[in-house]
Amino acid sequence: MLRFNILEVLNKIIGFGITALISRMLANDFGTYLYYQTVFGYLYAFALFSSDYNFLVNFKINKNYLQSTAYYHTILLKIALVFLVILFTIIFLLPSFTHFSFWPYVLAVIVSLFTYDFILYVEDDKKRLIFYRMVSQIVTLAGALLFYFHLIDVYYVTVLQIIQTMILTFGTFMAAKKYVPRLFHFKKFMEAATSISPSVLFENSSYFLIRNFITFFTTIEIVLLAQSKMLKERNIFAEGLRLAGILTPFVLFYINFNINKIKKGYYTLITLCGIALLLLSPLYVFLFFGDNFIQNIYFYNFFILVFIFNAFIEKDSIELLTDSNSKKTSLLYFNSICFLVSLCLFIILINSSVPLLWLITVFSLKLLLYYFFFLRKFNLRIQYSGVLVSFVTIPTINVILELSGYFEFALRNLKQFKNQLL
Repeated sequence: MLRFNILEVLNKIIGFGITALISRMLANDFGTYLYYQTVFGYLYAFALFSSDYNFLVNFKINKNYLQSTAYYHTILLKIALVFLVILFTIIFLLPSFTHFSFWPYVLAVIVSLFTYDFILYVEDDKKRLIFYRMVSQIVTLAGALLFYFHLIDVYYVTVLQIIQTMILTFGTFMAAKKYVPRLFHFKKFMEAATSISPSVLFENSSYFLIRNFITFFTTIEIVLLAQSKMLKERNIFAEGLRLAGILTPFVLFYINFNINKIKKGYYTLITLCGIALLLLSPLYVFLFFGDNFIQNIYFYNFFILVFIFNAFIEKDSIELLTDSNSKKTSLLYFNSICFLVSLCLFIILINSSVPLLWLITVFSLKLLLYYFFFLRKFNLRIQYSGVLVSFVTIPTINVILELSGYFEFALRNLKQFKNQLL
């Protein structure tokens, strides 16, 4: 187990290396690339429609689920959604998304039909998943080096996404077939096609909206800013959110495997991690993004609140969803209302042409208010003062470090160190 945990850490480190190469290679176009990745994330989420989580839950309950009508209802829905996403992409996105090639994302959407890694989780064969993830990361890193040394035109850098997705998806698909030789039965598929009902769509929609809410809730500003031609602001949001995700995978990994062991000190620990990120921000921005981005450290650091928000809400949501179906339904409606309200407010704000710092401040307040309403709605036994301290501490320390000249001092020393090495 230790060996595969180490491999998983190496996977993350390789991912950081890929990001560092791409950011240096694209320089001022890196924000545009992250915007493309955000849009692709939405397309992939709609195509997958959280069927992987649906399958995981039901397959864990009943190993014969893959022969049931409910399973084929979901398969039929997936096929229909993949077709609609591809059609939408061809009509609306391909003509306008021309800065980088967009067609690799279409192929990645098609590949989502073969997502069966849930079988490996249930069969406790995560080592195969980690292995194929490692292979996909190494191959993607090799491809990134080809782009970095200008052996391939950077216009096609999005090809890296389909390479990574195909290796991981098809690798885990072939591994999953070992446990379920018959993954598809055409006769049962046709029977399901004639008996599908609106309740099937609602059930899958509930998985989708709950599973993907945090992603949409914390990234929709990137799309809105892009549509309003506010490219500088869009890039700051995209780059800041990418940096905020540096520690998030490790925290989610910890939560998923220790959900019953987490104590109150968890929230203090996450806040301390946020402070550590603040202090180390000159170093990791310099390492991951390079010289072209260091002037934006002050703005990037406000997005550490997204890291704290994700870590808090993921833990509480898992506990809530494992409690009762009634709370799951309540969470679905609660998330939908919060998302629509925040969406409308941000659109009004953008049209008012407010400064970047105001946009970031309102974004931060959105996260805090959602979490407060979330705690109140579901009567979670968490002290509001502790949450408020976390959300106030990070931006306050960030402002103090900026005014004291800490970031400028740290970056000056990093550049001197770099020059000495060269």
